[in-house]
Amino acid sequence: EEYGETAPFQYFTDHGDQALVEAVRKGREAEFESFSWQGEVPAPQDPATFERSRVHPGHQANAEQGALLCWYRRLIDLRKSVMALQAQDSNEHSHRAWTYEAQQVLVLHRWSPDEQAALLLLGFNSTPISVTLHEPQGQWDLRLESSGENFGGTGKNAPPTQLTIGQGGVTVKIPAYAAFLYLSSPTSA
Repeated sequence: EEYGETAPFQYFTDHGDQALVEAVRKGREAEFESFSWQGEVPAPQDPATFERSRVHPGHQANAEQGALLCWYRRLIDLRKSVMALQAQDSNEHSHRAWTYEAQQVLVLHRWSPDEQAALLLLGFNSTPISVTLHEPQGQWDLRLESSGENFGGTGKNAPPTQLTIGQGGVTVKIPAYAAFLYLSSPTSA
């Protein structure tokens, strides 16, 4: 998943007991029948089923897969370094969410005591749109944006590097299927 592996993951086995091999094969066929499966069911004991399921490390040299791997690495780095993005204990962390259904945008605000807060804008929109944010008020610095060239985007229509959300709100342009992560500015914390 981290780099868009294209090999299917098919159920495979290496049992020595022929009765078990046959029971598993019949069970898989019955299971696939309920899916209205067209074609031959991959035989769990067949070495070819295992071979088709192998991960192909190194293929992330493909530009698209390399960009996806870069994205995952950056997300993991941020989760490790920004406390507000880590697993939440309700006594120490808080969050809030806003939905903009017409624009197909989800906004998440996460914070923890005495640490930077995080503001995540997720666009599920198929075309560029604008959304006006009225909260959470404060100053926010851009830390991650999915439309960047290093993540496979065009680099065009980049979000503002800093947002200031005041009483009048701020309008943000969101490209199709975009994700932006802002962290609270030290002056806002």
